[in-house]
Amino acid sequence: MCRRICLVLLVGTLSLSGAGANDPVNLAGGALIMHHPPEVVMGGECNVQLPTVGDQNPRIDGLPGDLVTFYVIGAFAAPREFCGFQFGFGEFDPSIFTFMDWGSCAGVEFEDYLELASSGWPGPNEGTACVSTVGSWDGFIVPMYYFTGIAYAEGVIPLDADPTHDMAAFTNCESWMGLPELFEIHKDRLGALGIFTDGKPVEPELSIRWACCADEECQLLSAADCDALGGTWLCGLLSCTPDPCKVRACCLEGCQCQLMTELECRDAGGLHISRILSCDPNPCPQASDGPQGSPGLTGSSSNTRMSWGAIKVLYR
Repeated sequence: MCRRICLVLLVGTLSLSGAGANDPVNLAGGALIMHHPPEVVMGGECNVQLPTVGDQNPRIDGLPGDLVTFYVIGAFAAPREFCGFQFGFGEFDPSIFTFMDWGSCAGVEFEDYLELASSGWPGPNEGTACVSTVGSWDGFIVPMYYFTGIAYAEGVIPLDADPTHDMAAFTNCESWMGLPELFEIHKDRLGALGIFTDGKPVEPELSIRWACCADEECQLLSAADCDALGGTWLCGLLSCTPDPCKVRACCLEGCQCQLMTELECRDAGGLHISRILSCDPNPCPQASDGPQGSPGLTGSSSNTRMSWGAIKVLYR
């Protein structure tokens, strides 16, 4: 799997106009994961940690009669913001699992939320819908619902549409004509929990194209294509200009030279010299004492003192 680095701080630097699928309120392509963390017995606080989609565990092992907890988790290929969701269970044998406690993670995170569940929830062919009225869920991998109970026998509990609305969906925080905007979740991205057997792992749609660094070359690729190249996927970065992948000499104030990408250099307040591949010899002007003891800069073959601004102009 390729490395994925999320450049949240770049949003203020790069233009997002026309981003389309990269819009944080565009919830298309999301998935619902069924995840059982073996170390969690009671799950009411929804503090489950799932670092990556690849860490999901859609299977309960152990012994019949064990008390266990599992979660429904929303997963996206890039950071998303949503205010509601709806889903249900498909057909399964209710004798394989006895539900003792369940609830929306909205009840943990928000003071005010609304849940509308079918009369037999949670059970086969039943469902629920939940919306927050005071806040939103944000992120790539977001716990949404928990279930605690006793596992008794082998079987699978599949996710499915909420039968009340005949849809599994995320709801963003915008509305049109007073109605929430729904993004239906494709059935191939609805997971299933296996009890003493394999479940169904799922992933979000990964076709969103971000910058990918492979062999110091930048390309706009999907996560899967970046993975195939063994690259680092810079999710959140929509452009290869400035090139985030080239490591070149960076002159920092104080005349220090370090090898950095242009973005790293800029963030450090330095000057990126794209044509210089090494800091040996040091391409940055040497320091000397300026007036009143303030630091100044001199050229390596000159005693003429230069300001930091003048040095930047020199190398541009």
